[in-house]
Amino acid sequence: MLLQEEIKTGVAILIYGTSGIGKSTLCSLIKNSVFIDLENGLRNIKGIKKTKVLKKWPEFKEHLRDFFKSEFDTVVIDSIDFLENLLHKHLCETNNWKSMSQLPFGGCFAIAHTYWLEILEIVDSIVMSNKNIVFIGHSIIKRMEAPDQDGFDKYTVKMNQKHATDICAKMDAVLFAQLETIVKTDRVDEERLRAITTGKRILRTNEAPAYLAKNRFNLLPTEPLDGSILTKIGL
Repeated sequence: MLLQEEIKTGVAILIYGTSGIGKSTLCSLIKNSVFIDLENGLRNIKGIKKTKVLKKWPEFKEHLRDFFKSEFDTVVIDSIDFLENLLHKHLCETNNWKSMSQLPFGGCFAIAHTYWLEILEIVDSIVMSNKNIVFIGHSIIKRMEAPDQDGFDKYTVKMNQKHATDICAKMDAVLFAQLETIVKTDRVDEERLRAITTGKRILRTNEAPAYLAKNRFNLLPTEPLDGSILTKIGL
């Protein structure tokens, strides 16, 4: 039996959550990193290396490929939902579509899927070259309908869910950033429960009915949203 020799590889991570929770600030702590800026949300973060705000899909692909030849160890994509908007704009302009609903039966999104598969091939190449890629994303609440239970609401990545599923499958970790919330009994009505935030910013690392998450680093189910998480995943 021929066994593949162990090769040192990088990691692919997706961190998503609500706006302003601190995702980009956390990623600014990643050593020797460069941001590909797609949404112009990095203006107040000092000391980071970043591209200009990219407005075209071909520009993004060019910068992503240039990362291979750069001195940086990690590239941060800020953000993946803005990247999806960039792709949709590119497809509509290239094909003279009025919107992504132009073709029946989700045909526009099927074509978009081939573009995402190409990006995921580049992600594989980045990781195999012992470099790292981190996607930042925003969260959205989706209604989930399971065949064996009642429907429920769940935090997931704010983008087409088929594409999000494929992207998350490639990641070594999908981390959900949120403010820690505890449930307490109302002081006046004991039968009423109230959700109260502690103000602590945390990362959820394992799948749960309420949110999408996973990791391959043996992380605790809940980790602090600070630089300690970067050490644990090798960034």
